[in-house]
Amino acid sequence: MAFHSMYDGDDCCTLREGQSLTHLEPKREVVFWAVAPGQEELQHENIDDALEYYLDTTRHKLPHEVDVIGYARMVPNDDGMGSLEFLLEHFDEEMGDPDGDYTKPTPKMIEAAKAFAAVVCAEYVPWMCHEVERRMVNVDEWIRAKHPDWLGGESCER
Repeated sequence: MAFHSMYDGDDCCTLREGQSLTHLEPKREVVFWAVAPGQEELQHENIDDALEYYLDTTRHKLPHEVDVIGYARMVPNDDGMGSLEFLLEHFDEEMGDPDGDYTKPTPKMIEAAKAFAAVVCAEYVPWMCHEVERRMVNVDEWIRAKHPDWLGGESCER
C-alpha cells in the first residue's frame, strides 16, 4: 500500500494511494515495528527491538540496509446507525405488529445511537494494524551505534 506524508506546519496527514487531498487521514502513532511486511504477530514496540530480533534470527547474509515498517492500530469508525437498525428490527420481530411496518428511528434514537457509537469507537482498542511508516536503516551504522560488541572490532561481514 503506497502512502505519502503531507506536512502542513506541525500536522502530518497520510495520503493513501487513490485518495484526493480532501480525504486525508490524520497521521497515526506507530505502535509496532517489524522488518518483514505482512507479519501476523507484531510485538516490537520500537524500531531497535525489531531490528535486533531480525538480525538475531536471520539465517541469510546480512543486508546493507533493512526496510523497517511501522504499524499503527486501525481506527474504528461507525455512526451507530447499523446498531440502531439491528435493535429496532429485533424489537419489531419480538414485540411489533406482525402486519405493520418496521419502526423508524426517532431523532432522539439517532442522537443516542451516534453518541453510543462515538464512545465505543473511542474506547475500543483494535488488534488489527496498518502500515503507516517505512524507514531504511543502514545495518552497519545501526550495529555500530547500538551493539558495537557484536562486531568484535570488525565491520559487518557480507
